[in-house]
Amino acid sequence: MDHVGVTLPTAGESSGKQPHDTSQEQLRDIYHTTFLLRQKLVPDVVPAIIHHAGLFSRHTYSTGKVDHAVNVAERTAPYTCLTTDPINSSARTQTPFRKVLFAIQSRDQGWVSNRDGGSWTWFTAGVLSSQDAMTGETRDADQGDSFLIRERQIYRNDVASKEFKTHIIEWTTDSENEDERNWVSSLQRGDKIVVRAWARFGGWQNKVKSVSVAVYSAAIV
Repeated sequence: MDHVGVTLPTAGESSGKQPHDTSQEQLRDIYHTTFLLRQKLVPDVVPAIIHHAGLFSRHTYSTGKVDHAVNVAERTAPYTCLTTDPINSSARTQTPFRKVLFAIQSRDQGWVSNRDGGSWTWFTAGVLSSQDAMTGETRDADQGDSFLIRERQIYRNDVASKEFKTHIIEWTTDSENEDERNWVSSLQRGDKIVVRAWARFGGWQNKVKSVSVAVYSAAIV
């Protein structure tokens, strides 16, 4: 595909664990807090307290920022902005992942003939599953986007926006939105999260400067 602008770095070039990920010291603090709570409370209620306090393990994957935005048009969409490394969690539970946070810096082409026509530049998140839902066989780690499952919209750009805006979208296992709850709850170890940019109709361009995905997993269950 021909893309106008520059190519965003791939996950393997600049992603992985970033400096602001959960450190070993922070994890020790979570474990110590859990230990203290279990001395005073019924042990079964402690994981729920830790969950509602947001004491999770965090891993961040990012494209990094670029000087010039990638321009995604209808002919080049969908454009894969970021594919995370296989996500992991030390928690032994059916729902090891509790929150996914997307931070995307983008805008549309900056003009439109009809502001009431809605925005036609947007982003989606899908999953490359570590296992085939039908056969149970492990998928190849280098599989393409054609194997994406559970792809859903993250957000649409503001109509006729001339300035880049950082959109921060959070999906959690206790969201009021059922689709968001199910999407996060279904994540399993070894899955990869894929963020794609879209544009539709002539003249519409999705301009992308940076994409990051933070995955929060349970530290205590």
